[in-house]
Amino acid sequence: MSNVYEAIKLLDSIEERTALRTFFINNPEKKAETELILSTCNDNEEVVALLKSLLKPVPAATVKVLTGSPDELY
Repeated sequence: MSNVYEAIKLLDSIEERTALRTFFINNPEKKAETELILSTCNDNEEVVALLKSLLKPVPAATVKVLTGSPDELY
């Protein structure tokens, strides 16, 4: 399955489906990347796991805000 919106229909929760549709509308580059990954999933269970992982918040430790000059980054 390579169409992200078809894959979203596999989710049980209306809230999850709505959240992902909104996410992909607001992040078209993520939609394209997700569609590439979907083609590597072996079954619908794997597709659902991937989509649900996108709904989880990104831990603050993995988000790095860069400020200052490039010399200060090293």
